Amino acid sequence: MKVLNKILTVIIVVAFFASCQKTPTTSFTSSNDKPIAGEKVTFTNTTKDGSTYEWNFGDNSTVSTDNSPVHSYDLDGTYTVTLTAKSKNGKKSNVSTATITVSTPKIKAICNKNWKMVSATISPSLNIGGVT
Repeated sequence: MKVLNKILTVIIVVAFFASCQKTPTTSFTSSNDKPIAGEKVTFTNTTKDGSTYEWNFGDNSTVSTDNSPVHSYDLDGTYTVTLTAKSKNGKKSNVSTATITVSTPKIKAICNKNWKMVSATISPSLNIGGVT
């Protein structure tokens, strides 16, 4: 009987500690929460106690399991980005969300009477290959 009690005690202790994983504290930042359509946005995962990650970018694109993915949006609109983090055993999870507002650039050109462009502005400014 003493041996059976010891075995049961060991099983209970092992089961208890195996389930003592922390719930992840999910959080992330983005390099730009107001990008222009087509611009790459880097999402930096700052989650504590997470083991696996799932990113939903809110635009019906493929879900990413990268730790800190890079994503671009093809169309203007407002998107909700959702990060789900799971503990090592996958039994505990937490979710964090953020809103990304994507716009399309507006181009204003001023031409003279001969239809020669004399000035142009792109708003908001777009940095392509180091040229703004």
